[in-house]
Amino acid sequence: MHTTTQKHLFAFAAIGFATLLSSSLPAAAGRAGGAPAPLTIDNLKTALTLTDAQVAQITPLLDSINQGQQALNSAQTASTEARAAAQAAITAILNESQRSALAQVFTPARGAGGGGGNPGPQAGTVSPLPDAVEVEFAPPLDKEQGNFKHKPKTTWADVPAIVVPEGIPRGKVIAFSAPPTLEAAAAPAAAPETAPVAAPGDAAAGGRGGRGGRGGGGRASWVYIPAGYKEGDVLPFMVDHDGSATAAVQTQLIAAMDILIAEKKIPMMAGVFIAPVSRSQEYDTVSGVYADYIEKIVFPLAEKTGSVKLSQDPNARGSIGQSSGAPAALGMAWFHEPAFTRLIIYSPSVVPIQRSTAYPTGAQAYPDTLIPNSPKKPLRIWMQVGSNDLNNQYGSWPQHNNDMANALKAKGYEYQFIWSEGAGHVERGVERQTMLEAVEWVWKTYKAK
Repeated sequence: MHTTTQKHLFAFAAIGFATLLSSSLPAAAGRAGGAPAPLTIDNLKTALTLTDAQVAQITPLLDSINQGQQALNSAQTASTEARAAAQAAITAILNESQRSALAQVFTPARGAGGGGGNPGPQAGTVSPLPDAVEVEFAPPLDKEQGNFKHKPKTTWADVPAIVVPEGIPRGKVIAFSAPPTLEAAAAPAAAPETAPVAAPGDAAAGGRGGRGGRGGGGRASWVYIPAGYKEGDVLPFMVDHDGSATAAVQTQLIAAMDILIAEKKIPMMAGVFIAPVSRSQEYDTVSGVYADYIEKIVFPLAEKTGSVKLSQDPNARGSIGQSSGAPAALGMAWFHEPAFTRLIIYSPSVVPIQRSTAYPTGAQAYPDTLIPNSPKKPLRIWMQVGSNDLNNQYGSWPQHNNDMANALKAKGYEYQFIWSEGAGHVERGVERQTMLEAVEWVWKTYKAK
């Protein structure tokens, strides 16, 4: 019998994955009048040579997929995240050889590819850049530009979380709620409730808990104040998109800052963690609108909540984002003043998810036109993609990130790009393995004014 949580996962996964299946099942699965035939366990059992135990695990998910088909007929599409979650749910059950067979059964949706709907590379066909240098854990700190590749010692799931050693002072994290939009902030509202949060302990193991976002009608947010901070001092800081008290990117960034500040490898700095409300619209849209909201609404509340002052110096501002959070970070560097000049981006969605008249290919404009055709900016960018990253109707994440690295290199940017062999989209093990080096590298050139 499955738990309530598992049932929720299956229901959530079904909506996204069935859309992928409806346009991608091989002819053997059968079609009638253009409508997708129900997916049967026999299709998968034969194609993947599943064991009876695996069949027992997968069957409830497939049942949920088929139950969701009727709703999908009217919805037509589902979010990238829903598809990715569903595919990961099945993939996690299979062994390595079966995972490669899975890619043959669930080929990318029609129209998958770069930008305008042109067919893109099939999953697994994109290779690391020819000049990518193999490293054991993370790119070396002394390289100011370059492409790299790595793999886990065993599996990415086995990579341990960053643990702050005994004796190192821990920063303080305080949760607060911000108005969800500029418009909401203009309306009369009560002062935000704040509550001190214990430094992450068990949560630092990299849990995937919810992002928050609309708690109490506001936007869930957190501010990190480093140990030893003297009230009144102006601090450099990092902004984390997709904020969540249990997310790997947030817990690992906090642990990394605790360690690196204590070791004097980075300056004493603050952190601001922000949950999304309308995630894709906020993050994937190529503009400075979301950055403007953060500057005007979230930062003043973070300063008030934490009794801390955040720097206005672009050189002292950094941003970290994963997936669609990466375009959000890039927007803060490209379209906002004061700019954010130190970026860490995992599995960047530099693909056409949110199109506009100004940017008809959405965030794909960064590798295609914005970086190549704009004057070089004083940016320092650390980025990563997995060999098994997303490949869907928006294009191939590995290919577009290779393009991004090539654009940065051609323009002479300070950047490090690492290809994670065997890693999926926003692989938590990659974050755990690389966060310390990524944070140290992007701040290595910082000099206080």
